[in-house]
Amino acid sequence: MQGNYIKLPRVGIVKTYEILPSMPVKNVRRSKRANNWYISFTYLHTIGSQKRI
Repeated sequence: MQGNYIKLPRVGIVKTYEILPSMPVKNVRRSKRANNWYISFTYLHTIGSQKRI
């Protein structure tokens, strides 16, 4: 999805408060605390090659 929307399995399209980075999502965790729902994301980020001198 784009911007602050993401499609989650079994839930559907969810709007977030923050704009999401355009990286592949590795894992999503949903939790409910004090009658509020929270979503945490784990992203798969690869670092480019580095040259050592």
